[in-house]
This record gives sequence, structure tokens and C-alpha cells, in this order.
Amino acid sequence: MPGHDPLERLGPHLERAGLADLLCSYTPAAQTSALTDSVIPPSLRPLVELFCLGREVPEADLDAVTVPALEDLASAGFATRSGLRPTWSIRDLVLQRVHGLWLLTGRPSARRTLYFGADSLALAERIPLVGGSALDLCSGPGFQSLWLASRGMRVTGCEIDERAVLLSGVNARLNGVQDRVHPLRSDLYAELPEGSFDVVVANPPMVAVPAGIPYPFVGDGGPDGFGVILRIIEGLPGRLAPRGAAYTLGVASAGDELPLALGALRSEARRLGLRIRLTVTSEHDAGSGGTWDRAIAATSLSFEGSAITQSSLEERASKVARGYANLGVRRVVFFFMVMSKDASGDVDVLDVRAENSRMTSGWYVA
Repeated sequence: MPGHDPLERLGPHLERAGLADLLCSYTPAAQTSALTDSVIPPSLRPLVELFCLGREVPEADLDAVTVPALEDLASAGFATRSGLRPTWSIRDLVLQRVHGLWLLTGRPSARRTLYFGADSLALAERIPLVGGSALDLCSGPGFQSLWLASRGMRVTGCEIDERAVLLSGVNARLNGVQDRVHPLRSDLYAELPEGSFDVVVANPPMVAVPAGIPYPFVGDGGPDGFGVILRIIEGLPGRLAPRGAAYTLGVASAGDELPLALGALRSEARRLGLRIRLTVTSEHDAGSGGTWDRAIAATSLSFEGSAITQSSLEERASKVARGYANLGVRRVVFFFMVMSKDASGDVDVLDVRAENSRMTSGWYVA
């Protein structure tokens, strides 16, 4: 049962009010885009406007459980009370309901640092329920930490962004798992105390972006997509328990077939004594000015705060295409990796792209 923690009390209160039922009627992506005034029941309107639609709500319209929780959020810099007739807002955050968990995360924007997306969900679904301890690298607002802690694991989350670390702690309290989640401000392993883990999970910056293209920090994995991932792999031998496993994913530059970084990956696996299984789920053409290049260009312009016009988009997409082409990149591939200790140093590749004639997401076969 929830104790006296205002945020721990808020989660069950929102469920009793019916907010979970409303949100779960939509996919996680649609929860932040498809809610409209016409579908909001009058009894839920103040909560939906406050937590989901980013609006200011009069304090007089809020209940005795929600207001103390907002005061707690305000002390951490995540809520604002203003005006002579006080109103509340949660600034740039949005509340989602995902797989039975409450998650406060950044409102969708190319400039957000508090990231949660389809890749977050796809990665969580790959992690088996093994119990014990877990390390969540590049933990962001803490979804992987919540997912693992709600299944009984003790989780340490490492994140370089201070605001994300704070929000991860908030989300743990909101779901009543604060005794099993320890958020830590750390650049990967840098500030992490000694110790090994049964599970290591990482959703790092991992999109292959040509050099010189402005791109959100939370997504930029460098020209080959492996800029942060190789740093994670470097530290794994000292952090994985003997029978432990590590899980990550990415979007890598590729030539004719497999990731350009595959050679470096094989070299690191042999040097570090790791066995790696790389599953390639889909691909997009890159370096020709097509859909993928234009998507990267649009995100880049939004991140800069620049207006997206036909001419600016075409100019930036051409620059993206040239950047890929200069590296010999013809496509990008979506992939998952599972890593474990094994002196063989083998890298096994499972390529399911041939089955993806009806691909609905980069992370899944339809």
C-alpha cells in the first residue's frame, strides 16, 4: 500500500480516477498526439489537461491527492504554480501509461532530452526476467529501470543528464519501486561503484548521423551509429556477472549489407572475451536524398530551431546524403545486440530483413 510519499500515492489515485483506462485505449505514441477535448470525460478533464495536454489548470479544480504531488514535483523543478488564483502546469513533461507503468517523460520534440520512444519499448521486450541486479545505462527518464524493477530486479540507472536522473527518481516513486531503483548521474560507468550485474541494458544515442549534421544529443550515435555503443562494450567485462547478459540496440551505417562497424565489433569481441549476437531487423536506403535522409534532415532542422521549408529541407537532406555517401554508406540498418562473457569472442549475425516485406516499424517484422 502507498505510504505518505505524495508521488507514490498519486499513481494509484490516477488509476482509480480512470486515467489509466483512458490512456491505455491509445498506443504509447498516440497518447501524446491523439487525445482531444472531445474524448475527455468531464471527471478527468483537469487531470488530462494537466498531465497529458500540457495546459495550465486552476488549483481549485484539482484534488487533495494531486496538489501535494505537484508540490513535490515543483520542488524538483518539474511543475510550476503561478498566479494570484493559482494554476499548475508540468512544463515540458507528459504523463504516459506504458505496460502497466506510469512514466513522466519529455513532450515529443526534437530538442527534448527526456526521451522515450518506440525503441525504448522494443528493447524492454527483449530482456528476459532473470531476477537479481541490473544496470541501466543511458537510462534517461528511467523506463528500462522501471520495467526491470517492477519485475523484482534491483536496478542502478546511469545517466549523464542531471534532469533525467531526477526524473528517473520521480518515476520510481510514482510507481512505488523507489526501494529498487537507484538513479546515478554518471557518464556510462564513470561514477559507478565497483560491482557486477546480472543484466546490463542500454538505450544509448545510437542513430548513425553524418559528421557536421546538428542532431539531438539523445540520438546521435556518430557517423557509424556505434560511437557510444563501443564505449559501452569496452566496459562490459568488468560489469557483467559470469552468467550475465547485456542488451542494446541501434541504427547503424551499412554499405552493401551489414554495419560498417562490424569489423570493429568482431575485433572488440575477441579482445574482450565477449560473445555477441546481432539481429538485423530492417533497413532504409541512405545517401541518395530519399526518405531516410529527409527524416534526418527534418530532425536536424527542428533541433536547431530552424524553419522547415521545402528549400531548407532539400538543402539539409542533400548535405546529409553527401555525408553518408562520402563514408560509403548506402543504407542504415536497425539492429539489436545481446552480449555475454565467452572466450570464443564470436559475433553471430541473425539477419531477418528478407522477412520484412511488410515492415511496420524499424524494430519489428510485421
